[in-house]
Amino acid sequence: MSYMTDEKIFTPRRVHQGCSDAAIHFQKTMEKCFATLLYKHRLVWIDDLLLYADDIDTYLDKLAELFSLLNDFGLKLSVKKSSLYQTEVKWCGKIIDANGVRHDSARIESLRAMPYPSTAGELQQFICAINWVRESLVDYARQPPPSSAN
Repeated sequence: MSYMTDEKIFTPRRVHQGCSDAAIHFQKTMEKCFATLLYKHRLVWIDDLLLYADDIDTYLDKLAELFSLLNDFGLKLSVKKSSLYQTEVKWCGKIIDANGVRHDSARIESLRAMPYPSTAGELQQFICAINWVRESLVDYARQPPPSSAN
């Protein structure tokens, strides 16, 4: 998107923060950057990256490939937010380890501790919060929403 004034045309080099399509654009861009690793050894959710492998040799090989891709696309990682060689990680609110993927128990407890909704806004907030764990709830789609229950 460019902006035209009476003097010049301005074309931003970066996505504007707060733009309604910014997150989608950023996600698609990250998926393109890491396409060779995506879903084989790498997961990307906006600016959260996860590299995984079955063994240390493969991990080191894919880590080198990751660093090469980061360099090729001019991307940087935060050392403070990075951790390497982990057997268990908390990523996007879930715990991932050799046994699979499960929800973070602290997050589940905070959902359980939510007060019963008393306004439409609180009900909407609860539904949005519970949607994060819906794939783990048996028959979630068959349950009537609280707003239509008698």
